[in-house]
Amino acid sequence: MRDTYLVQRLSQPPKTEWQAKGSQVFGGGMLQLKPEAWKILQEVFDIEYMGSAEYEFGTLPASLNLFNQDGDKLEAFEITVPRKDIKMNWSREHRLQEARRAEIKKAKEAGVPVPRKKKPKKGELPGDATVYVLCRKEHREGATQALIALAGDKVRTKGSNNVARALDPVEEYDRKTCGWYELDNGFFFFTDRVMWERATALFMRGSSDS
Repeated sequence: MRDTYLVQRLSQPPKTEWQAKGSQVFGGGMLQLKPEAWKILQEVFDIEYMGSAEYEFGTLPASLNLFNQDGDKLEAFEITVPRKDIKMNWSREHRLQEARRAEIKKAKEAGVPVPRKKKPKKGELPGDATVYVLCRKEHREGATQALIALAGDKVRTKGSNNVARALDPVEEYDRKTCGWYELDNGFFFFTDRVMWERATALFMRGSSDS
């Protein structure tokens, strides 16, 4: 497998025709997707604007076309990403730091020893994350490794991929992106099971091992 660099963000399918048209017009024209392709894809997911030429000028439809041609070579499965492999959301880290500073300030004002820093209690952090994958069978191991690296924010991609943030959501915005298409090798992964099931039904020919 090639190194991961282009990761297209995906979100929930548009709820209205106006929302669908909005995605197609704002940045969508540069993707060079045909109207019939937009209609099919937006029943499964919406395509977020990435703001970079690398994702435009036909790159996405060309990759999806090859992916679709390999429908009988695909497999769908889910993986568990351990909490330790997920980079903590900046907002969560900031809140913990603020709480620690307040704890130190309170101790100093009271003239008592500063308590030792404690690890977050169980329940204060989200647990392991489930990610749903659709890829070529030969890419299963490589795609899994790429996902773990993305979860830890250890991969430099063109534009924000928001994978780590989605696996450790704090704000509602963190949940907006719930699917991705990796263009360098061609594979999907989702935090939303329904989107994954719909993508599997659309692209894969044959049975899933999930």
